[in-house]
Amino acid sequence: MVLEVTSPRAPCATFRGWMGITGWVKTFTDAAMPGAYLRVVAPGTVSAGDEIVVSHRPDHEVTVAAMFRSLTIDTD
Repeated sequence: MVLEVTSPRAPCATFRGWMGITGWVKTFTDAAMPGAYLRVVAPGTVSAGDEIVVSHRPDHEVTVAAMFRSLTIDTD
């Protein structure tokens, strides 16, 4: 299976409601450590314990966390 990172994961109202914790979205945003949404490039099977190999990493310094911060708390 081959996956590609497409964007940072941001909290939504549905997930906030499911968590049921007051201030959870602010806590999540302030931590600025989101996961990532992925796109399936080549389908396959993944099982617990399978090795994960990063086959390509862009040569720029833009990370999912940096992108999340620029979209949420550090918009300058």
